[in-house]
Amino acid sequence: METGQFTLLATIRHVPGISQIYIARRLGMDTTSLTRTLGVLLKNGWVEKAQGSDRRSRVFTITRAGEAQLLRARPYWQRAQQRFVSIVGADGTKALVEAVEAVALALNAEVADLHRARRSARVRKRNARAR
Repeated sequence: METGQFTLLATIRHVPGISQIYIARRLGMDTTSLTRTLGVLLKNGWVEKAQGSDRRSRVFTITRAGEAQLLRARPYWQRAQQRFVSIVGADGTKALVEAVEAVALALNAEVADLHRARRSARVRKRNARAR
């Protein structure tokens, strides 16, 4: 199991019924990478896909096989985390996590602003055509 698959599977486990759009925003993933990784999780039977609140959205839940895979992978993830902390130190790790979280929040806000601006432009364009 690759790191991205582990992270995605853990996220779906943490937020059952999470939509693909929310996953992308939460993890800061581009849609191409997310779709590819979700495809692997679906193919392996680790997650299930269902229709969301509208016909275009999809939501994901972890399966029993996915839970089992997370349990098998968790010790490796914990060892990797411990190794990283042993190299960088607890303070360095904390600083890095805080910096990455700050960047993620800033980027998510920027993306949200961009989506709002695009939506407003579409509405203005539609209203102009209706006149």
